[in-house]
Amino acid sequence: MRELQQNKLLTEQRLERAKKLITLTADEAQRWKKTVQTLKGDIENLFGDVFLASAAISYNGPFTGIYRAELVKAWIEGVKERNIPNSEEYSILSTLGDPLQLREWVINGLPSDVVSQESSIFVSKGFRWPLLIDPQLQANKWIRNIEKHNKLEILKFKNPKFIQIL
Repeated sequence: MRELQQNKLLTEQRLERAKKLITLTADEAQRWKKTVQTLKGDIENLFGDVFLASAAISYNGPFTGIYRAELVKAWIEGVKERNIPNSEEYSILSTLGDPLQLREWVINGLPSDVVSQESSIFVSKGFRWPLLIDPQLQANKWIRNIEKHNKLEILKFKNPKFIQIL
C-alpha cells in the first residue's frame, strides 16, 4: 500500500513537471515564430542596410556624430527614392555591430557613446588605415588594450631602431 502511494505521488509530480514543460515549450514556440518573422524582415532589408553600412565605413570616419547622422539620413532618403528595401530604424551598430564585441571593447576602454562605437566599427571593418582624432587619448588606450594579446609595440619616430623594429 505504501509503495502504491509513493508511485502515485511520483506520477503526480511527473505530470506536474510535464505540464510546466509543455507550457514552457509553447512559450518558446511563440518566441521562435516572432524570431522567424524578424529574420524574414532582416533578410529583405539586408541589401539596403549593408549598402548604407559600407557607405558609412567609407565616408563617415572623420566626421562628427551630428554630421554623420545628417549624411546617413540623406543616404536613407536616396535609398528609399530608389525603392531599395532597408530597415526603418537603420543603424550601423545594429547592422555590423556585435553586442558582445562592443561590450568587450567598452570594458577595454572604449567610451560607450554612439559616435565612439560607430568609430570602433569603422576601425575594425574598414580596409584603410583609420584616422583617429583622439585628443583625450581614449582610442589610444582602447587600441592598446585590445591589441595587448597580439604584443602590440608602440614606436616613436625618435627611436633609433625605428626602421629595424618596423
